[in-house]
Amino acid sequence: MIPRTDLIGIEGSSTFEEIKQQFTSTGYTRMPVYRENLDDIVGFLHIKDFIHYMDGSKAFKMSDAIRKIIYSPRSTKCIDLLSNMRNSTTHIAVVLDEYGGTEGMVVIENLIEKIVGDMRDEHDQVSKVFINKISENHYTVDARAAIQDVEEILNFSLSQEDGEYETFGGFILSYLDRVPLKGEKIMHPMGLEIEIIEAEPRKIKSTKIKITKAENSE
Repeated sequence: MIPRTDLIGIEGSSTFEEIKQQFTSTGYTRMPVYRENLDDIVGFLHIKDFIHYMDGSKAFKMSDAIRKIIYSPRSTKCIDLLSNMRNSTTHIAVVLDEYGGTEGMVVIENLIEKIVGDMRDEHDQVSKVFINKISENHYTVDARAAIQDVEEILNFSLSQEDGEYETFGGFILSYLDRVPLKGEKIMHPMGLEIEIIEAEPRKIKSTKIKITKAENSE
């Protein structure tokens, strides 16, 4: 799932040039369309539909180009959501929180990855590129890095049995039970010093890790 904080959408009243700039700057092929904010997503725009207006032969109308989107509570099982997408011939779903707001967005590729394995297209980013070794025992780690990849590269077991997270940022939030501040250093008992390099009020963006002792050292 793409969390709401990472969603980039198109306001329904956007001009043709504004939408063109959005597609150009993001490199995305599909983007949600909303009315006032991302809690009011009404559909999505596919670049395949948008480019038909590029030659100027007809005026762009959002109502003609927008595609339908489906809405699903977070509790919906992956296999059920995949079935709903196929039945509705819609490849994007808005995941709703308990208050009816937008928690995130799922594309059909996400579900297939979960159900039948890893499938990537030309625009996918591999999680391991988010982890960089800068010197012996020192790493920079993007908060979006998969926790399994962090554990593999650092040779540490960090995940908690009851942890409901997939990323390194999610692990830190679960460990602290709060969003840390930029510059804050977290000492993990496994022998890691985690420094928050970049953070926003509601999420972590990047970190630096220093290994202070080997996991299996006595």
